[in-house]
Amino acid sequence: MAGPRARAAVSGALRRMVRGYAQPLSVPELAREAGLSTAYFAAVFREETGLAPHDWLIVRRIDKAKTLLSRGESPAAVAAATGFADQAHLTRTFRARTGETPAAFARKAKARGAKTEKPAS
Repeated sequence: MAGPRARAAVSGALRRMVRGYAQPLSVPELAREAGLSTAYFAAVFREETGLAPHDWLIVRRIDKAKTLLSRGESPAAVAAATGFADQAHLTRTFRARTGETPAAFARKAKARGAKTEKPAS
């Protein structure tokens, strides 16, 4: 079980990850900033969040990508805005996590939006 200092360090790392999710972040870098060894940081992070640091970051990026795709942003623009190396990286990761491509998700989101819009009177 992690002590209060380790939990506080992970909490600080989470705040950084929330703010900088689109930036390149590495577990060793986050651990160093938290003042913990990489292995201990990863263990405490998983204990506190239920996910490994990289998995947590990918979930965050995918959630942000879904928001941007739902707003009509192109997959290429979304990839750049959410920290993926390129559109292909976004597509591979998005499909692995959600079972569909970003373009398919965007089409469905657009269709859902069209169904909920009311015709002008």
